[in-house]
Amino acid sequence: MIYYKIRKLSDPTEFVKGTPVYLSYDKTGRIFQSLGNLRSFLTGVMNEDARWKESVNQRNRIADWEIVELEMVIKEVKQPFDVIDPKKVWNMLKK
Repeated sequence: MIYYKIRKLSDPTEFVKGTPVYLSYDKTGRIFQSLGNLRSFLTGVMNEDARWKESVNQRNRIADWEIVELEMVIKEVKQPFDVIDPKKVWNMLKK
């Protein structure tokens, strides 16, 4: 499965998160599950930037972005009880 993230060119450790209106950056960012979702987000950002023509900070933010394509590969399959602490499971069963 292919997923997408948006990364800043000026700081490759920062990824885009939030919405086109309430945009921010952090180390993990937002994951887009399809190319269509990514396109919709970018279109929303461009529309929002067009509303702020007088503000240099808001104008053309996507010029500092690049799209990172991620491929998710199934490495291993585990049962839920393989990742839960056995003591917690035992305590739940005792109740």
